[in-house]
Amino acid sequence: MHNFKCTGFYPYTVIDLRPSEVILLTHSEKFIPKKWTIVQKNVFSYIIVRNQILRNKLIMILDIHNTAWSTIEVPLLMPNYRKKAQLIDSHQLKLSFIPSDEILQK
Repeated sequence: MHNFKCTGFYPYTVIDLRPSEVILLTHSEKFIPKKWTIVQKNVFSYIIVRNQILRNKLIMILDIHNTAWSTIEVPLLMPNYRKKAQLIDSHQLKLSFIPSDEILQK
């Protein structure tokens, strides 16, 4: 976990304070918004994108409770002491959460 680096934290305001690079990362070449993973609507959602500007690094952009945005730089190489280091693919970084229905039933 210590290899992950927070690269920005932006509160929601009337004027969008996010840098244009962050906004561009969340859109395709035709400026169509990319699909976000919504954990719970209006509470937490995220998207993992590859940043071509920053040496092809993975960036995780979080939307936290509609009050703040956060960007986290994800390391490309995760060391595995038994095998050679493996390249991380954005599809491997899916977060797993317990659905709220299951929590309420317990």
